[in-house]
Amino acid sequence: MEKVEKEAKKYWMRRVELSKVRDTLLLIKGRGGLKYSKIAEEGIKEGIFRRKNGAPLAHSPIYHYVNTALQLGLLVKDKTRRYLSNSSDPMTATLIELNRFLEPLGKEENLAFQKLIIRNVDCREAFFWIFLGKEDFSWEEFTRCGSPVFISPVIISSKKKFRSKKYENKTTQTQLVLKTPKERLAVEWGLQLWAKGCSLIDEVYIDETRHILYPLDSTNTIKFEDFLQEFLRKFHPFLDSEWSFFPIDLTIFELAPLLKVSVKEMQDNFFLEAKRRMPEYIKFSSSSKGALTFRSPGGREGDRKVLESFIKINNVWMTHILVHKKLWEEV
Repeated sequence: MEKVEKEAKKYWMRRVELSKVRDTLLLIKGRGGLKYSKIAEEGIKEGIFRRKNGAPLAHSPIYHYVNTALQLGLLVKDKTRRYLSNSSDPMTATLIELNRFLEPLGKEENLAFQKLIIRNVDCREAFFWIFLGKEDFSWEEFTRCGSPVFISPVIISSKKKFRSKKYENKTTQTQLVLKTPKERLAVEWGLQLWAKGCSLIDEVYIDETRHILYPLDSTNTIKFEDFLQEFLRKFHPFLDSEWSFFPIDLTIFELAPLLKVSVKEMQDNFFLEAKRRMPEYIKFSSSSKGALTFRSPGGREGDRKVLESFIKINNVWMTHILVHKKLWEEV
């Protein structure tokens, strides 16, 4: 029974904006420490705990912002149950020093949150272990050695059947199945959104059989030439045609995890840059939005994930990159 309770407590993560978690820290630091009721009151007044339409957040989401900051080590509580900034912690000190109150997260802040998340035992044990096949690892090891994780839908049969997800690391031959709604809430609507929000991981969704999450390495600078060489090594020209065409989404699916770069970086710094630099060798072909999404499950969310792996130019969706065979000969 004790083990079950401990497991349940591990899944405290919820959907929060990391910029507001940082703002909660800065608010408490600026006030020299606050009790929970004052955090909620002052946070609403300062605009932290408000929706985009200006309405104040309810008690539950405010609690999750404070609890997230506490669990990640940004805050500590004293004997009087007053929350204080954990200023002696290096990542906390970085966020305080940058002092970007009510601003989107910057690159240094993203990096700080990446390290905060990975060093947290619950975060590793609940989800991030699957990228390495073990539970004890550093942020450096995660970004350098983590492998793509393949996602597929499963049906969980308990007291009441519900749809869930299976995560499979084919490199380490390990699997993770989210067995309860609470686990799904913590992992899919908490940890995954945090990790994507601070550029710790990214996602490529082709369809339900080709859906991955993979680690990013934001410290590694990939030049256009690096992208090009990897593309030419991985893909080969058609034998019977001057022009070869490759689906943009499948190209990203193959190359982005290999280079540990985001989908957007591949779109901007490889595909669009290749078209700009080598118009005689590179073209795009297009399709309609409806043709790209008509098979995607999951309604708008499924459509959004499918479209994220293509490129939109002047309201037209580019689906394939066409490459002249001379590129392989001359580069």
